[in-house]
Amino acid sequence: MTFSDKDYDEYIFQILLYENQEFKLVYGKKKDIHKNYNIDSLSLGVNVDPNFVDKQDIEYPTVFFLLKCRKLSQVVTSTWLTPSQIDQIEAKNNTRKNQIILTRQILDSYNIIPHATYWLHKQNESNDEYELRKVNDQDIHTRLEEEDNQFYCITPTHISYRSISLVLLLCGQAYYKENNAWTKICEPIFSTYETIWEYGLDISWDTYYSTRIDVSQAGKMPVPPFTSVVLGYPPKPNTFSLEDDKIEYWVNSNEYDSGENKYPFYPQKGTIEWEKKDLKYIVPPYPYIPLSCL
Repeated sequence: MTFSDKDYDEYIFQILLYENQEFKLVYGKKKDIHKNYNIDSLSLGVNVDPNFVDKQDIEYPTVFFLLKCRKLSQVVTSTWLTPSQIDQIEAKNNTRKNQIILTRQILDSYNIIPHATYWLHKQNESNDEYELRKVNDQDIHTRLEEEDNQFYCITPTHISYRSISLVLLLCGQAYYKENNAWTKICEPIFSTYETIWEYGLDISWDTYYSTRIDVSQAGKMPVPPFTSVVLGYPPKPNTFSLEDDKIEYWVNSNEYDSGENKYPFYPQKGTIEWEKKDLKYIVPPYPYIPLSCL
């Protein structure tokens, strides 16, 4: 079974949409979200190159984990790019510029739940016409009580609800409108399942390191998530401590060892290192860049 199977169509999901200079939170069934916005609402997390490791290989869980750590570091660090560096990105890729700006906006206000919250309602079962109905937390709670299919939904009682914009950003369920089409603000790092069951996400503005701890639930029936992850999002260091070009090198490094890519994740294809699964850069080679170890 895969995430594309119709078995998931009746489940309730959320997406974060940026439109008309504001973020809004939209609840709805997976099939309705897909039809109305032409987007998916499920994420498998980061994509590990299947030519490097297969999902059945013993190395896969570690590679998957370490790639998430690297991606998180790059996402956070991208918000430190200077205006001139972002302008250079715009000249090459306007989508990338918008993604960085909106990522920064979400990280800066991660613990503020969007004021505009809606439920996507199908007007008529005989057609594909939908309407957005504005709801509050109590409306959501009441509506979800009527639904049995909220397995992938971050409810108002879930620990991650207070940082729901951050969660939806990092699992690829945050979008903005560009050229009349919805575009992901951030490619998925976490899977939707992880953000419900495994990780409760938070941010700390005074550390360069992420922390992960078990959530104590003594004396009651444990409920997900079972670990708490606090991501480091400190102020940008001055140029004496960390030069702007070093930030840019790390942010723009892709996974593959080719061309001018300074810090690849995978070794070069066809080499002994590739065969031995000898990964290259999981963390940046510079101090004062946020690290993530989930």
